[in-house]
Amino acid sequence: MVRLPVVKVSWSSRVSRARSRGAGWPPAVLGLSVMAAIGAVAWMAPGRAQGAAGASESIAATPAPAQGEWVLEDLQGTPHDLEALMDAGQPVVLVFWQTWCTVCKGEAPELVRAAKATSGRLHFFGVVSGTREDIDDAKVARTAEQWGLTYPTLRDRRLEWARRFRVKGTPTLVILGKAGEVLYYGHRPPKDWSVYASRAPESDAGR
Repeated sequence: MVRLPVVKVSWSSRVSRARSRGAGWPPAVLGLSVMAAIGAVAWMAPGRAQGAAGASESIAATPAPAQGEWVLEDLQGTPHDLEALMDAGQPVVLVFWQTWCTVCKGEAPELVRAAKATSGRLHFFGVVSGTREDIDDAKVARTAEQWGLTYPTLRDRRLEWARRFRVKGTPTLVILGKAGEVLYYGHRPPKDWSVYASRAPESDAGR
């Protein structure tokens, strides 16, 4: 694995530099510190993804959001209450991505297939972090359509969710169980989605 230096820059300057260079590599999403990228996937460590039994300790230890903080709006302005889904025993999949992330584009077909195969047992949501000034919602919508994304894309406009889940680059996948328990955290899709879908109520199985 290539270890990369950490470069402290603002989110705005990071986006501006990436756009000016026509970068196609995945961006760091936090406005606090970002990783300098070498190639499209150099920063991604093999084996980084961890399942329920080994979910990232630092992520799992993150304080649970207060009531109402599990709500994000999609590109159409429709709010989605993820807490209600999780409380009903229906796991949630968060897929953090960006329009210029070539790895995100490559993973999209697999994620769409997984969302279809686990419909009613896993709830997929794309998450695009960044302010209104830095992220063009129209471009996000066009990209989601071009990639064939069938699940809603939520906007993390204040980067709160990126910070909450320690997102340092895209793609990042997080699977959440009841009360926001982190069941899976990684840069690549899990090998077996059914492990997490099976945590849904039996009444939902086979839908």
